[in-house]
Amino acid sequence: MSMKRITITIPKHIHDLLEKNASERGVSSLVVEAIEKELAYREFDPVSKIREIQKDMPPVTMEKILKAIRKGRV
Repeated sequence: MSMKRITITIPKHIHDLLEKNASERGVSSLVVEAIEKELAYREFDPVSKIREIQKDMPPVTMEKILKAIRKGRV
């Protein structure tokens, strides 16, 4: 895998946490892992997925909700 060196600026307390939590693999590996997780989460944004699904569904009114609740109680 090819690598690219970058320079970033982070708050000191974040740097201290990185240093404290980095394993023998080092800070770079920890940062890469965190970025990969964040980007994977953004790729699978669950809120956006739900909104996409909702667009294809009929609107739900309070009347429909109450009717379904009453039907379940009978």
